[in-house]
Amino acid sequence: ILAGDEKFGKSLMAIDLCLGVATGTHFMGSRECKKGDAYYVSIEDPERRVKARILQQRDDWPDTFHMSTSVEGPDIKTLVEVFDDIVINYPNTRLIVVDVLNHVTPENQKSTISDYQFTNKFLQPLQKWSNSNHVALVMITHKRKESISNGDNPFNGIMGSKAIASAADTLIMVAINYAKKDMLKNDQTLPDGFLYIKGREMGREDFALEFDAEALKWVFAHEKQSKEIGNLNWLMITDSLKTQKRTRKEISEVTKINRATVKTCIWRMKKKGLLDEDQDGKIYIPGYKYNEPKADRW
Repeated sequence: ILAGDEKFGKSLMAIDLCLGVATGTHFMGSRECKKGDAYYVSIEDPERRVKARILQQRDDWPDTFHMSTSVEGPDIKTLVEVFDDIVINYPNTRLIVVDVLNHVTPENQKSTISDYQFTNKFLQPLQKWSNSNHVALVMITHKRKESISNGDNPFNGIMGSKAIASAADTLIMVAINYAKKDMLKNDQTLPDGFLYIKGREMGREDFALEFDAEALKWVFAHEKQSKEIGNLNWLMITDSLKTQKRTRKEISEVTKINRATVKTCIWRMKKKGLLDEDQDGKIYIPGYKYNEPKADRW
């Protein structure tokens, strides 16, 4: 279960996770993922918006990243069947993300069953399905609007937390650092948010987060210089610069990547310090030793 503040960027985090699995690269900049198919059920955001976020984070949409914007009905049996269909269609699926949980949860229409029992009865089959099929199932939900005091258990903020905690293998809570706005003038190093994780097999871990606005993703604090070297376009551009410095036009001609994409990639790679530009407008790899052309002896 992934829960967090409203408008915190939970969907951006979920897309980054799906991309990390789909490409076998990194999540949140530095956490390595094993490659496999990822399926993202985006009920609140249309495909157009998800695609824009994918292109902002990685510049391309990998074939192993699949998505839909709806599921068939709120019935638990139907939902499990949907997951079965996903695994049948994509046998290498390692991850399914549902954004958000309340859109697929049926209503409790029986007054004889408490909400705790109802929620637990809904989630238990999903937890068993995830374990039996060896597929990570991430259900995104919201945080309760009531404020949580300092020192309180952060997981108490998860909507319906008691029932969810009894069924889920792992609870993940993300929270905005509201104190940063008032204290920013005094301390520029304050994190943008916090990540709390509690699981049956992993214990309890807490992290400070920063938001990388350029890459449109969350990263662990003090790790903005991430291990991630980008997608295939980034690698092709880097390879083209290992023989000589090139202009954007020359890079586009060599790599067969359109000019607009080359321009965007170079801008992002320069921001991360992966590339630089000389006074002649030629792009190069910082610290790389180029064989300078010999001067004409005549």
